[in-house]
Amino acid sequence: MESKDIVLITSALPYVNNVPHIGHIAGSLLPSDIFARYNRLKGNIVFYLCGTDDHGSATEVEAIKRNKKPEEIVNFFHNVHKEVYKWFNLSFDQFSQTSNNPLHYKIVQELFIKAYINGYIVEKEVELPYDPEWNKFLADRFVVGKCPYCGYENARGDQCESCGRLLDPKELIDPKNSITGNKIIFRKTKHLYLNLTKLEDKIKEYLEGKKGIFTDLAITMSLSWIKEGLKERSITRDLSFGVPVPYKELWQVTIKKIFDKLSFNSKDSFVDSLINALKDEGLVINTDEYTNILKIVEENWPKVDSILNLYNHFEEYKDKVLYVWYDALIGYISFIAQKLKGEYVYDDVKDENINDLSLLEDNGKIIKIKINNKIYELEYKIDGSILYLSGLYSEFFNLYKILKFLFENKKVIKIVLDINWREFWINGKIYHFLGKDNIPFHAVFWPAILLSTHNVSDNYKEFFEYTKLDNYVLPYNVIGLSYLTYENRKISKSQNWGIFCDSLIKSELDPDYWRFYISYILPYNRDSDFKWDDFQSVINTELVNNIGNLTHRILSFVRKYYNNKIDGDIRKDVINTINNTLNEYYKYMDKGEFNLALRKILELSSYGNKIFQENKPWENPGNNKSLVKSLIILLISIYTMLYPFIPNSSEKFFEFINYKYISFDNLNTLLQFSNNIVIEIVKEPQVLFNKVDDNLINKLKQTVTKPSISL
Repeated sequence: MESKDIVLITSALPYVNNVPHIGHIAGSLLPSDIFARYNRLKGNIVFYLCGTDDHGSATEVEAIKRNKKPEEIVNFFHNVHKEVYKWFNLSFDQFSQTSNNPLHYKIVQELFIKAYINGYIVEKEVELPYDPEWNKFLADRFVVGKCPYCGYENARGDQCESCGRLLDPKELIDPKNSITGNKIIFRKTKHLYLNLTKLEDKIKEYLEGKKGIFTDLAITMSLSWIKEGLKERSITRDLSFGVPVPYKELWQVTIKKIFDKLSFNSKDSFVDSLINALKDEGLVINTDEYTNILKIVEENWPKVDSILNLYNHFEEYKDKVLYVWYDALIGYISFIAQKLKGEYVYDDVKDENINDLSLLEDNGKIIKIKINNKIYELEYKIDGSILYLSGLYSEFFNLYKILKFLFENKKVIKIVLDINWREFWINGKIYHFLGKDNIPFHAVFWPAILLSTHNVSDNYKEFFEYTKLDNYVLPYNVIGLSYLTYENRKISKSQNWGIFCDSLIKSELDPDYWRFYISYILPYNRDSDFKWDDFQSVINTELVNNIGNLTHRILSFVRKYYNNKIDGDIRKDVINTINNTLNEYYKYMDKGEFNLALRKILELSSYGNKIFQENKPWENPGNNKSLVKSLIILLISIYTMLYPFIPNSSEKFFEFINYKYISFDNLNTLLQFSNNIVIEIVKEPQVLFNKVDDNLINKLKQTVTKPSISL
């Protein structure tokens, strides 16, 4: 079988504390879905994931504002996001969340410990914002003030929304509590940092190797970070809702790391050696901690085990959590691990169409089957009513469902696949789709996190239940898209300015209309703008008059003049045009320039309308079979290419002609052997696309431009 890529595709995890708007769809969610569907059509082994980013100060701030618990905010809006994305027909293989997810917590903590073992985690005593009235340290989003770079008055403590600069709260001018407006002070506390400085050369080398693969915007933004010099970045926070710092495990690892450096000759030598060893690990020993060590040693000497159990340098981190960006990015690993835990289970396997399936061989251990001209060979065993299968194919979420029929005499009711998520993170290509404001986090910070966990010594394998000693691949491509605005202004929920997705669900238009237009104006390398008059024009001109018109004319013509069937040879000039379009389409789709790929499809459709009109086959249908059959093949090509963009409509078209197994392999076979194929219309064609008139536009403006759901 032809070798295929193992591909993991991710959409940036949307913050959970609000209703998604159309800018979120354009910025990462729809592009990633288009790419996932495209790769499935190519026959690649694809896993596509997303989920909500639940933790961090944004959620805690929202909870305080609404007088709710963070969990209430998270659970409510997670379900809102899930329903919106289901309506938009986003084909996630896994949609999860970072909270309510013990496996996520464990994997985040294990990778954090790996980075610490490798010497990439250091400790600093720093002055951080503190609210005397609240009697607590404040995380970055609880702090607002004036940006020192652009002068924006409401810059957050982590990033200025106006100029995009990453900030430290101490850089803000006149910082205040974002909830109460209280003036804040700065007090000393300890935090743990990822030492990006030590990783800078590796990250620069990685980015240099991505020129020509990453978008120009992603390369430019990322290398500008490198040019400024990477600094140590805090990855712990004074919050209550998040992944807890694994302070007990950190201390256990530390004991293992420093034990050989300890002197047991006397109390004094032990204390000196302990403090020096801790400092060598990049940890801070201030006066209070020094006093605490002396006290514990004095009371328990010479019971060294008792001393090291009673004393834990990281005890003060038990009420801290890991930085939300550290936590959320690792969701790209934990979410697939949550789904593919070494097995993938199909319960209550439903009937599938198996007209093209044949059994070639079954020796009791290996089964060889043929499906749609492809041969698959899988190892299997049966235990009671459970069928266990081994093998990894591009169709692995669909192929195995139909195998129930081959074993129905053995009463198989459950199929278990031997698939492990590590296949994707060790041997796969990782594609991240995200908005341009998140480029540095994905192209610099995320590779740094991954690099910091590589090549952990075998001496520490006992600490890793889920991540073992794996070295995970760095992202193959980071596709950072620009912004989508609404009628020339930034989308804003507070000002009811934009299109809000919870309201779209209740609109009269099929999601394919929205998917089509958003794809058409997709902000690949520059910001784009949603305009109602352009939406109406593009839908009516391109989707209805161009594609819809060609579809209905050709199918109706075959029904009227050829009794629903058409055979014969096809025109080489049409096939050549199709193949040329496909080559351009592949080029743009592989690069993520989906708006340009879509325009190539529209050009092909316009060509089809043109040659149909110019040749006037209705004047002599008998002499125009070649043209009409060529145009049916052209339509099959168009809807195959359109499938990643408008899957509902594409599937409806293929139902008209009973065309199954949509893939580029099948399309190429069709194009190669089309002279020998009879095409039959088996279902009366219906109009796929209706015009959007002024009344509908006015109605939509009233209903979809404000959120309909609130907590």
